Amino acid sequence: MNQIKTLDVPIITKLTELFKVNYNLIIKFPKFSKNIMGERILNEINNILELIFETTIATKYEKQKFLLKAQAKNEMLKILIRICHQNNLIEQKQYLEIEDILQETGKMISGWLKYERNK
Repeated sequence: MNQIKTLDVPIITKLTELFKVNYNLIIKFPKFSKNIMGERILNEINNILELIFETTIATKYEKQKFLLKAQAKNEMLKILIRICHQNNLIEQKQYLEIEDILQETGKMISGWLKYERNK
C-alpha cells in the first residue's frame, strides 16, 4: 500500500514526464553528445527520482537531507539543459518545455523542504 502512495507523489509524476521528454530528445543527439550529455542528464533525473523516493520513506530527520540533495541536482540539471540548448542540441521550444518542468519540480522540492523545516 505504501508503494502506491509513493508513486502518487506529484513530483514523481512530474519527474517521470521530464524523463520521457528528455529521453525522446536525447535519442536524437549526435553519438558523442548522447554519450556525454544525454547520459548525464538522464542520470541526474534518475538521481532526483531516487532522492524523492528516499524522502517519502525517510524519517523526519532524514527528509531535509534528501530534499536538499534533490534541490541541488535539480539546479545542476537546469545547467546541463541550458548547455545543451546553447550548443544547439535542444531547440528553443523544447528547451522552454523542459525549463518549465524543472521550474515546477524546483518549486515542489522547495515547498516540501519548507514544510519539513516548519514541522
